[in-house]
Amino acid sequence: SSHDGVMGSWELLGACVPSWSQRHLPCPYGFRVPLPASDFTLPEQISLADVCAALFCTLPFDWLGLWFTALLLCRGLREVFLGLMILLDNLVIVLLQNLIQQPRPKESCLTSCGMPSGHAVVCMSLMCWTSCESAQRLQHSKRV
Repeated sequence: SSHDGVMGSWELLGACVPSWSQRHLPCPYGFRVPLPASDFTLPEQISLADVCAALFCTLPFDWLGLWFTALLLCRGLREVFLGLMILLDNLVIVLLQNLIQQPRPKESCLTSCGMPSGHAVVCMSLMCWTSCESAQRLQHSKRV
């Protein structure tokens, strides 16, 4: 995942900006699909595998939508903490990308740094969240 749209500071640093972007040229590998928390590259010639990968790339955006819906419907402390976790994820991603400054793969149309992957950070935090929720519910059901 990229934070090009959310955190445009990478372009100011220039550490990870590809040469085509530095020369103000369009991306030669396809085009950037700008979604909040889920920017990704689609090639100009799209295959079935590209469609599947694109659907996977939208998961952080989908999770944001689910969280926002749950927040509106439930308005509970759990949803507030989940929102704080999402903010913390983004902070960790931006800080680590700023420290590591590893460019994305050559075929990417995104101009932010690529390591660590935003998708990986979000997946790991959601896995931890789900594990904690499951353990708490299992412990609660044993008491009843």
